[in-house]
Amino acid sequence: MDPRFWSQWQDTFRRHGLTPLMLSLLEDGGIFRHFISQAMLAVAPFFNHSAASWQAFADMLEDPAIALSFAEHLREEDA
Repeated sequence: MDPRFWSQWQDTFRRHGLTPLMLSLLEDGGIFRHFISQAMLAVAPFFNHSAASWQAFADMLEDPAIALSFAEHLREEDA
């Protein structure tokens, strides 16, 4: 697990009002998380972004245990 980007992602989700949507995806997304992860990796070469952060986010979505840990982090920090 690599939580070095978690605060950055959390700030982005909070700033854009996406925290509730992300919590739903992380906790209840099931196979949909895997599709999003694969889509992120497929389009990565076409966008200017932090490659390490993008890869870490896609990896987090692929692993249910890490996704739930990140959801807990989002809940704790927003409480």
